[in-house]
Amino acid sequence: MSTTFHNECLSQSTTKSVFRIYCFTLLVSKTHCKRFTDISTVLHTYHANQIDILLLCSITASHSAMSVSHSARRLEFLLVQNGLKSFLKYRLLPGNIMEMYHTEVPSELRGRGIGKQLCSKAFDYAIQNELRVRPTCSYVAKYARESTKPSEKKIIVWN
Repeated sequence: MSTTFHNECLSQSTTKSVFRIYCFTLLVSKTHCKRFTDISTVLHTYHANQIDILLLCSITASHSAMSVSHSARRLEFLLVQNGLKSFLKYRLLPGNIMEMYHTEVPSELRGRGIGKQLCSKAFDYAIQNELRVRPTCSYVAKYARESTKPSEKKIIVWN
């Protein structure tokens, strides 16, 4: 049975280079989730191999450790993972408008929420600096349309 982590509710400590999982949610099927606090329960219930579980923990931990940096000089938000660069480019326009015109995520990193992280950080920056956002990049426009944050919705300029 194939298993993947549903969310990042996990706490870990390193003892002799071994990750110990204290709390996590394991997605068993698209409609059935169970929460476990004891790894032995997972191993017994799903006949999982402990090394597979530890590998998943390690992958999830490295994914959650990603952070977006901002370069005001280069007018970009940047995230580097495994030597691969993902970025969101913007320009500042008259009237305190931040035009977000290009995002790029390498194909090897797509589907991991990196574009969303870049957009979120860029919108946070715009809000903190009292800028309005013009999303001319198709991905940023999609993010803006689907945003559920009122603080983001009210700073969007569509024309």
